[in-house]
Amino acid sequence: MAGMSAQPAIGIESVTVAGYRGEVQLTYQPGQDDFTVSVLHRGVPLATIVTSLRQGIAFEQPVYGRAQRHYLCVRGTFIDLPEAGWSTLRDWYSARATAAWQRRHQLAAAPGADIASSQTTI
Repeated sequence: MAGMSAQPAIGIESVTVAGYRGEVQLTYQPGQDDFTVSVLHRGVPLATIVTSLRQGIAFEQPVYGRAQRHYLCVRGTFIDLPEAGWSTLRDWYSARATAAWQRRHQLAAAPGADIASSQTTI
């Protein structure tokens, strides 16, 4: 079951889904263009990976000759997930990443926009 939360005081959004041996949490702070993926055990982070909007997160599903399970790949790390959790994370990530890219393009297209100031440092 997915749990979604938003912390309006600081604007951080997150979604947590059940994995095979714990939970996987995806976090995003609008305007920062960074996503954080954490593997949790009883709510305690065992591993956390930060990735930029540019680097992205790949969502792979079983395809003949390729993946045998549903997983996500972030900065060279693979995380297997049950299909329901994988779908929840994929949809949640896709909505936020699309909105962030649209915001960046609008800023870049604005008259007098300074593109360098809106780029993410990697």
